[in-house]
Amino acid sequence: MSASQVLERIERARLARDEAEAELVVLIDHAVSLGVGWPEIAAQLGVTRQAARQHYQRRHREGANSRVA
Repeated sequence: MSASQVLERIERARLARDEAEAELVVLIDHAVSLGVGWPEIAAQLGVTRQAARQHYQRRHREGANSRVA
C-alpha cells in the first residue's frame, strides 16, 4: 500500500468510527429513555457502568446545550 492509500484508509476508518459513535449516542439515549439501566448499557459496551455513564451523559448534555444556545 502506498502512503496516499494508507492515508485514505485512515480517513475512511475515522469517518466510520464517527458514524458508529453517533449511532451509539442515539441508541444509548433511546435505551435510557426506555428505562434501561447503565449497568446493562455498560455491559453491552464492554466498559464499567461509571465509564459508560460519564462518557454518554456528558455527550448528551453537550449536545443539549448546543441545541439550546
